[in-house]
Amino acid sequence: MREVTAWQEEALIDRLADWIARRGLLTPAVFLLEANKPFSFLGGQVLWVLQPLLGPAIGYGRMAAYARLLEDRTGVERLLERLESHRTGGDDPALADPETGWLEDHQS
Repeated sequence: MREVTAWQEEALIDRLADWIARRGLLTPAVFLLEANKPFSFLGGQVLWVLQPLLGPAIGYGRMAAYARLLEDRTGVERLLERLESHRTGGDDPALADPETGWLEDHQS
């Protein structure tokens, strides 16, 4: 089994946090991660069990990376920190134009 390097894990956390932020799910994601932090290892084990079913659709490597991320409590903490920085940062990807990546000027 191939090990994930630290920068690959950080890139995975960045992509996941950006995906959550673009969909406007920052608050529910932070709430669910905080509430279920003690069960994160169990969540990682569930991903290992579901890998044969979801692997072809999501990708076996990505499933394994997410499972490892959930198994390690520090990975969940880093994801929470990244989500909090999105929430308080002001560079909310949900406001970005998907074609240019520039933040749109939303004035009422």
